[in-house]
Amino acid sequence: MTQLNSVVAQLVYCVVAVSVILGAEVDATQVTAGRSAVEVTIHYSDGLPVGSPVDERPTLLLRSGRTTGYLTIRNNSINDLILWQPNSPLGDDAVSIEFKLTPTSKETSVAKIAQFYTGGMGIPKTFKLRSRDELIIGFDFLSYWKFPFNDDFERKTVYVRAVYSSNTIDKFYDSESVASFLKFVPEAKNVWKGTVRTNWQKVEIVNLTGNKNPLTGTCCTPDVQSMEPNAASVAKPAPPAKPAEAVKP
Repeated sequence: MTQLNSVVAQLVYCVVAVSVILGAEVDATQVTAGRSAVEVTIHYSDGLPVGSPVDERPTLLLRSGRTTGYLTIRNNSINDLILWQPNSPLGDDAVSIEFKLTPTSKETSVAKIAQFYTGGMGIPKTFKLRSRDELIIGFDFLSYWKFPFNDDFERKTVYVRAVYSSNTIDKFYDSESVASFLKFVPEAKNVWKGTVRTNWQKVEIVNLTGNKNPLTGTCCTPDVQSMEPNAASVAKPAPPAKPAEAVKP
């Protein structure tokens, strides 16, 4: 009887082991328990993320012509994922950085990519992020980003977190536009949908522009009232400029 029980136990072990192995192929976004298929991380001006062995608190340096920091979007799943491509409306709209002044504050402000999309740039585009690979996105708060702090400061202590929020194409366009876009970008039907965030982190923003207000002379003056994501307006390409009228003699 003891020998029989031992044989049964071995058979159960083998069945469980095989089930685990086969199960790994079933779920296209299977990840380690407690982890999302997609993970976002902030790398500060020194190139390091939170948790790396540095003595000082994370710092974001505002310097003209220099990247403020980087975001990494990581595919934690065992299979490739389809994501919106950066430098296209839906890819840029998926990325944001949030700020609050105290750890308990319920009020947040948002930095978003701010650029116009003309011609083919306005068409939604996708790319394939390989399993365990990372997409690196540089951000510059003085160029092509709406930065919410339009005041004079040398140093400002804030709490920061990054957000990556991806939606399906029908959340941005009407059904007629969706049908039209899918003819050119059929992969858009399979874009990963979800929202991931970093934890809030205490960060010091340092103004090294030489101006009391770091946004003086920058290309993108912030509009704090419109800082919240508005995908419907962001995703529409700018209309073409009207030709100049001929001057009558």
